[in-house]
Formats: sequence, structure tokens, C-alpha cells
Amino acid sequence: MNEKQVQQLMQVKYYLTLAEAQRRLAQRAANFAAINLLHEAFESTLIALAEHLNAATSERATVDQYFNKIDERLAGRSLPFRVKMMQFNRARVLAKHALTLPDDHSLNSFFGTVPEFCAEAIRLGFDAELDDVNLLNLVVDVETKTFIVEAIGYRNNQFFLMDLQASAKHSSPCLKSVLM
Repeated sequence: MNEKQVQQLMQVKYYLTLAEAQRRLAQRAANFAAINLLHEAFESTLIALAEHLNAATSERATVDQYFNKIDERLAGRSLPFRVKMMQFNRARVLAKHALTLPDDHSLNSFFGTVPEFCAEAIRLGFDAELDDVNLLNLVVDVETKTFIVEAIGYRNNQFFLMDLQASAKHSSPCLKSVLM
């Protein structure tokens, strides 16, 4: 993966995270933001895939056109959830332009389908797991990458140990003796 692709896929992850955070607020205005953030993740996934697969699309391509062009390049495979994603796109248009949110059942369904679509589409097009995409994908040297991964693990373990020690101050004497 090149730097632009990593950035695009990290952006997808970020949009999904922001959408979920807005959804958890359980407020009408936040739900409008959430559905639009889900759409940004969806659209960013389509754009990244189209560019990566050299699936020529126009700047004004419709979702249907993206699906068609990307599917042509996936050689016998196809993007998942086409019908559901078209329904999502229509719901997003209504939310954005007519200020009409989908019902709770549909909204909850979209919060399951859109992240799953993004993950599966990236798996198909990039042969990568969305959860595993990060800046380490740009580090080519194996020794350097190993060192960074070990350093991150060490740092995470240190934070975990510090949290345990802080918790131990307020717990049983037996636990304190082990952790302190």
C-alpha cells in the first residue's frame, strides 16, 4: 500500500469511529451527523478502491457506477451488500436534503452494514484488513517495523502496568503486594 492509500483507509476508520461516537449520543442532531459520517466512510472506501483498482470513474459518478466499475475490476468477485448500500445512500440523501432520518431499526441496520461493507470491500480490493491499516504499513524495512511494533507493545504494557498499580492502591493487600 502506498502512502495515499494508507491515508485514505485510515480516514475510513476515523469516519466510522466518529459516526459511532455520534450515534451513541442518541440525539436527533447527532444522528444526522452520524449518518453523514457513515456516508463519508462509505464514499471514501469506494474512491480508494476505484483508484487502487484503476476503475475509471468520473468526479460525478453515482454509487451504482462505482459499484459497476469496481466489480468489473474484481475479476469474478463483487462488492458486498449492493442493495443495502443503495438503500443506505437513499436514506442519507433524505437525511441530508429533506431532514428526514431513517427509523431506528433502519439506522441501527446501517450501523451494522456500512462498517461491514467497508471492511469487506477493503479485504476484496486491497487484500488487507481495515483494522490492521495504520502508518506501520508504510515502513518497508522489516527490522525497523519489528522495533516499532515491540516499542509500541512495551509502551502499552507499561501503561497497563501503571493502571494496575494505580488500581492496586485501592484494593486488597494481597493484590498490592503483587503489583507494587
